[in-house]
Amino acid sequence: MAMKTSGVQFKMKRFFFNSKEVERILGKRSAKALGRAGAFVQRRARSSLRRRKKSSAPGSPPSVHSSDAVATLKNIWFALDPRSLSVVVGPLQYAGKSLESNSQGTGAALHEFGGRGKFRQRNKSRKPRPVRVASFPARPFMFPALEKEAPNFPSLWLQRAG
Repeated sequence: MAMKTSGVQFKMKRFFFNSKEVERILGKRSAKALGRAGAFVQRRARSSLRRRKKSSAPGSPPSVHSSDAVATLKNIWFALDPRSLSVVVGPLQYAGKSLESNSQGTGAALHEFGGRGKFRQRNKSRKPRPVRVASFPARPFMFPALEKEAPNFPSLWLQRAG
């Protein structure tokens, strides 16, 4: 399963923390500690997102408007970045990028950092879809999750690798 994250394409499944390859690369203890760190950040970020119809206030985590289990900001994954030997945690990036070249990419990135993007509106007919410009104030949810969980990371290496 090839996924695109931050402009880098690699096979994610090979680098999930339950794979033997990750354990071989990092060692059992580090693989377990990094995997738990990724899971804690993932859980914290998911729990900060609320399903509601209204938009959230700028500076607070974004609202989730989709009830789809896949096409939602709550679809957050974590895996090993084999180049830096660190864990990468973030929402799944979809092919539906912004049409504006200087945009910061997908809706998830625009929510995290703020910005403007041109998007094609959804429509179920076969007619050409109109383009609309959307502005997003920063509504970070990944970085605050990391900040809240980071103080717990050193203790993960002190636990026994069971």
